[in-house]
Amino acid sequence: MQAVAQQQTPQVSAGTSKVPGAIEAAAGTQEISYRLGVGDTIELRVARHPELSRENIRIDNDGTVTIPRVEGTLQGACRTEHEIAAAVREQYSSFLQKPEIEVIVKEYNSQPVSIVGAVTSPGRFQLRRPARLLELLMLANGPSAVAGRTIQIVHSGDGPACRPQEKVTEGRDSGFTAYELTKTMQAEDGFNPYLQSGDIVRIPEADQVYVIGSVKEPRAILMKQELTLTHALAMVNGVLPDSDTSRIRIVRQTGPAEHRELFVNLKAINKHEISDVSLLPDDVIEVPGARGGQKFLNGLMKTLVPSLNQLPYYVLR
Repeated sequence: MQAVAQQQTPQVSAGTSKVPGAIEAAAGTQEISYRLGVGDTIELRVARHPELSRENIRIDNDGTVTIPRVEGTLQGACRTEHEIAAAVREQYSSFLQKPEIEVIVKEYNSQPVSIVGAVTSPGRFQLRRPARLLELLMLANGPSAVAGRTIQIVHSGDGPACRPQEKVTEGRDSGFTAYELTKTMQAEDGFNPYLQSGDIVRIPEADQVYVIGSVKEPRAILMKQELTLTHALAMVNGVLPDSDTSRIRIVRQTGPAEHRELFVNLKAINKHEISDVSLLPDDVIEVPGARGGQKFLNGLMKTLVPSLNQLPYYVLR
């Protein structure tokens, strides 16, 4: 089943529907039928009885539709086109002989999902069939370079309370669910759920640590996986020749405006005399030089300034 993300302006004609940002089945496939919801619009065609046909019938907020010559309303939400057609056919059989009824979805409005955060192309999509998390992520062109380790889904619970045979919701109710991004990207069982109407998918940006001082490339490092001191130093291409690696300082935030300092002997780690140090988000690692090295604050500012220069500029008036 091919997924198509359409970006052009909708062009709607009888029997067809083009929806920007739609996740839809390829033409001609009927593997899983779409179940309508509030806000969707259908076209009713009654063969040889144009007076009963209607081009735009909306699924009302209570999930019902109003059909010509039918007393009251019919259930529309959580039904497929064929199920609605069958219900209309049953009603019309009381005054028409072998009525030929066709129902076509004209507009898909009831099952939006969104993807935001650290993805290449954030956006909103309309579901036209059940779709899994990885498919939506691929339609957003994948995680961005600053993506973290998790992918989150906020379930609004606003969609139709359909529980069809397709097991689209896999038992999930409104709330919040988080998955390990690498396992979702590999479509592992339990990490690639079906989406449901109203879902908001978000990839948070990765946490960072900062490596400054007597190293070859002082900079901020994204924590896309568990990170240790030796790993972080390798990512900045190591220390300079005059570095004092016997007393590397790690400044760790412990609360608002609070921190503590750890001093680590890299030589002892390399000799397996002590364990490597696992880093936490926002740790600042300073490698001193043999002659005293740079001042801590100056080193940190030099690391942050390239990022600050990329930010938008505003004037407060």
